[in-house]
Amino acid sequence: MAIRKVEGSHPVAVRLEREWSAGEIEEALHGRSFGPYEYSAIITTSGTTGAPRFVEHTACARSCSGRVYIERLKLGPDDVIVGTTSIFAGNCDLLLYHAAPQAGARAVLMDHFDPGTACRIIEAERATVAIFVPTLLHRLLEYKGLGDHDLSSLRMVTSFGAILVPEKAVEVERALGVKVIQGYGASDYGALASTGIEDPEHVRRTGVGRPLTGTEVRICDESGVELPTGAFGRIHARGPHCVGGFVGDALATEQAWHSGFTNGDVGRIDDDGYLWLAGRARELVIRGGQNIVPAEVEDVILTHPDVAEAAVLELRTRKWGNVSAWSLCLAVARS
Repeated sequence: MAIRKVEGSHPVAVRLEREWSAGEIEEALHGRSFGPYEYSAIITTSGTTGAPRFVEHTACARSCSGRVYIERLKLGPDDVIVGTTSIFAGNCDLLLYHAAPQAGARAVLMDHFDPGTACRIIEAERATVAIFVPTLLHRLLEYKGLGDHDLSSLRMVTSFGAILVPEKAVEVERALGVKVIQGYGASDYGALASTGIEDPEHVRRTGVGRPLTGTEVRICDESGVELPTGAFGRIHARGPHCVGGFVGDALATEQAWHSGFTNGDVGRIDDDGYLWLAGRARELVIRGGQNIVPAEVEDVILTHPDVAEAAVLELRTRKWGNVSAWSLCLAVARS
């Protein structure tokens, strides 16, 4: 595999690794043991706040996260986990590579997602857990042949990687007869929070659960001062699930971890210890000195039966400064 980077004004090809044969892999790993702080994976960030960067994930951190998922999802040897996403999307690698082996569960991967194939694999393998991201769940719900498959073996589906709006979570649970499990993390941190199979219904459908065991989360203002319980602010986290840092960028690693990892995400911790997300700091709309959280407004708009999708944007005005503007996608006309 090769990527391209720019040095000065000239792009340079950088070869990361060639493809190995099964025999070469077996020879290289024969008799090999791995220390807890060796790298389990190097993952690229999504680049939502800048150019993508390479992030080192240690074996210890991934294994630790896997143990927490075993506990929260009550995984065991009788479980069959199907990953419908790419291996590094939606915590697929954590559940398949790090939770399933420790639980004695069976892991099944898909080459490429399409709703029909996913349903056939879940049905044939008698899967108990299926890993999704919100976009794929939307496609599954739109699949006209969904009712033709016996998916009764499923007891839960996971939805990580982005926020699944509560209405869709309810729709998934009713269509499949399962519980939806949601979580929160970042490519440049690792797993940070997750709901569990025993969490209350409203938490599973609308939130990302509690921080993973051992994770310390603080909610701070822009100057790093910790805010009281229930207040929205920047999320700062540290604990055993964190990554090793950015490849070849000590300065960026130091900046990201100055007072616990933060990437600009905004949220709050309630009295029960649950973490609730509100988007990124740069997405907050400050109207007349009041903070407006776009995700909260979008959730309210989406409760209207004639609205299929909604986005709250920021506009600047003379009177109020920044205000929120709505962009709506109406549902198909109802008969």
